[in-house]
Amino acid sequence: MQKSFLLFVLCLFVISCKKDPTADFSTSGSLKVGELTEFTNLSSHYSVSLWDFGDGKTSNENAPSHKYEMPGNYMVNLDVTGNGKTESIKKRVIITGTTYVIKNTTSARLINFASFYWDGYDIIDFQPYGILEPGQSTNIIITTRPEIEFGFRFVEGGAVFVCVYPFKITQDIHNILVIDNNTMITSGSKKSGDFNKDINQDEKILQFNKLISR
Repeated sequence: MQKSFLLFVLCLFVISCKKDPTADFSTSGSLKVGELTEFTNLSSHYSVSLWDFGDGKTSNENAPSHKYEMPGNYMVNLDVTGNGKTESIKKRVIITGTTYVIKNTTSARLINFASFYWDGYDIIDFQPYGILEPGQSTNIIITTRPEIEFGFRFVEGGAVFVCVYPFKITQDIHNILVIDNNTMITSGSKKSGDFNKDINQDEKILQFNKLISR
């Protein structure tokens, strides 16, 4: 009887020693778009953790790393579970950088579509997409350029068209660039004076054609 009583007391002591979980975390590494942000779990007395990075992505790793596709303010939530209880903590993470997508709002199917930066002499940061259907947007692209241009064909193997005026890029946000029926395009044979620009459109089209033919 005495032995059973001592065992009962010991069980109560063990149960009472179990502590409830506490939730906390810190971030390190890069806080830039497209680069790894590392999350360190500073919680205690837990056995299971669940992360919500605030961009629709989650993880059940103890200390995960995560890449954000777009800049912005994200509310990160960490749930930790232990001793039959769950505790949560939220912290705001600010991801810097500049991104863009190009959306086709016309009724035309744009073939061999690609975006790029033109430095006045050469095409740089060439980003091919294939076919950009009506209503479709390109994938998200990270950039440091002040402006972005694009080119495409209306039919396979047909003439190449490029934009007349580049899209201006606003830094440190996600840019949605729209091609509509008022967007000016050219298939070449016009010089810079026709568009009040300090470039030769024919050279740009020649380089674009070479790049999409690779």
